[in-house]
Amino acid sequence: MDCDERFTKAKQVAVLHYEGAMEMEPEGDPTWEELHNDGLQLNALNKGEEENETISVAEMKSLAGYDDSLKEVADYQFYVAYDFYAKNNSHFHKSPYYGYYQVPLKTNRLYTPQLNHISMKMPSSPLLISRPSPENFCNSSSIDDNCKEGYCECSHVLSVRLNSVVEIIILDEGVTFDANHPFHLHGHSFRVVGMRRLANETTIEEVKAFDKAGLLKRNLKNAPIKDTVTVPDGGYTVIRFKADNPGYWLFHCHIEFHVEIGMALVFKVGDHNDMPPVPPAFPRCGNYMPDNMLEHATTEKPKDENSYISITHWWPVVVLNSTSSSSSSNCLFGLILLCSVWVLKLNSAM
Repeated sequence: MDCDERFTKAKQVAVLHYEGAMEMEPEGDPTWEELHNDGLQLNALNKGEEENETISVAEMKSLAGYDDSLKEVADYQFYVAYDFYAKNNSHFHKSPYYGYYQVPLKTNRLYTPQLNHISMKMPSSPLLISRPSPENFCNSSSIDDNCKEGYCECSHVLSVRLNSVVEIIILDEGVTFDANHPFHLHGHSFRVVGMRRLANETTIEEVKAFDKAGLLKRNLKNAPIKDTVTVPDGGYTVIRFKADNPGYWLFHCHIEFHVEIGMALVFKVGDHNDMPPVPPAFPRCGNYMPDNMLEHATTEKPKDENSYISITHWWPVVVLNSTSSSSSSNCLFGLILLCSVWVLKLNSAM
């Protein structure tokens, strides 16, 4: 939808040159109208393995062959359903002032894209550094029952064991738009083992029943390796990866606006003792939202050093052991700053 003739006619072109072929360059880029050629189309939007005129990514074969991620039964299986939802997202629509249905012009209403009816709330500091306890996270097993109708946001985290095999069945319910979303996983590549469009719309219950009946086909022999893949609207894409890289890894829609407003989740791979340790005296920061003009970031003072650089302000502040020394140093920096401003003003006057 985003790239067709109703919108921008956006396109990308590339030259595929086989080894041993003649050295020839095309005369120029083809126009939008010239791109609709007969023949098979690779990775078409909203097409799956059921189509005859296209080849989906899931139908490609990897030269890498078999690995542990393709074993018969994965250690973890997650269904991740998404769509655009008409909700009173307080970031956009605040009832009773300008709730979603209180905005008269429908085109001015902003849908909320969510994964399993959860908007990802980014933590105020990197999870790999802060390493919060599990009660600070949420997922579909812990959210309120009313999140399907109401708006829910939290730090959406799925935890898996280190070196386990994870299967994700991503499904686009397809109710609101005939859209297409590319999904990207950080920290790992994955196998695309299946892809299909079922209808204009689908549900997580329908896909689960489809899988239970043995109708969800998987290539567990030589599925292609990717780190980004699309999902057919009203269909699903099945991916597998071996969680062999410990840490917190973002999984998100790669349309920038969508991930910014919460279309993401995080995979926690391994326990904290599996992850690299936080370096000693590593700078830490929290939420930068103003709070009565308090300092919004702090750096812990190293126990074995005499000084450290504050990252609280945009100007350098050196803090020494003694109060008088720190005051003198800060006054010195203030004097330097004032002199710099005076020189700039003098130059501009000249």
